Amino acid sequence: NFMLRNYAKAGVTRNEFLCILHLAAYHYESPDGKAEPAQETIAQEMGYKHRNSVNNLIKSLKDKGMLLIEPRPGDTLVYNFAPFSRKMFAMWQESEAAKKGGAQQDVQGGAQQDVQGGAQQDVHEEKEVKKKKENSVADATVGGGEEPKTTTVQEQSTDDDSLFKVVLEEAWGIPYRSGMKLPGATHGHVNRICGALREMEQPPDPAELRAFYRAWKRERPHLSTIRAHNKLPLEIMKWRLSKNAKPAPREYVPKHVDVYVPPADVVNPVRQKETAA
Repeated sequence: NFMLRNYAKAGVTRNEFLCILHLAAYHYESPDGKAEPAQETIAQEMGYKHRNSVNNLIKSLKDKGMLLIEPRPGDTLVYNFAPFSRKMFAMWQESEAAKKGGAQQDVQGGAQQDVQGGAQQDVHEEKEVKKKKENSVADATVGGGEEPKTTTVQEQSTDDDSLFKVVLEEAWGIPYRSGMKLPGATHGHVNRICGALREMEQPPDPAELRAFYRAWKRERPHLSTIRAHNKLPLEIMKWRLSKNAKPAPREYVPKHVDVYVPPADVVNPVRQKETAA
């Protein structure tokens, strides 16, 4: 309630506060407590036609010191709105201290302790994020890493589920096996890619998807494999069009054919019989 009534006093606009609420929803619904939605998703939920509107809100919150952003190459960003929460908490403590008057000193002391504790927790979370980056994905899959949140991959039996296997092996380079352990973020990212593929007008089957990935690596060795779920369907459609394009007709060049001419002294026995008859 205090946030709803006082976010403007902290310098946050209505649309910026609404953006924070959407990020908070992903934070509290995520198994590992991370807000990592795509900006296209937030734009759609907020009623915007383009992701640029959400991008401007996020940039403004970052410039105001209300939002922390963790970049992940080839993946969505991770958003941390703890600075905004600490700001509002400090404002609430000041408000309560002003109401109580004589108890102001005790309330401020408790506020400082709580804010410091929250800051230490955030620092601990940032250290955990760095630790996850240092551990290779391969170590995580065999259970040798110290990932606090992992997801067990169940056996993939249907055609749709086997897309998961192809994406994991071709885009991440991780050999698939049933019951393997994957970091929660990786498992969720692969599932988002599979979901985007199934929503295509003509979803690819596992064989076609594997052929696309291998053609991409062969034709673009200097580029990394596509992991963005919003770009992969478009690249697959481009690849299909390039395969179906008819090559330009070649100019016809007649071949020289040598005709066998028998020597004059060679007589065809069949012709001799016909002549005699």
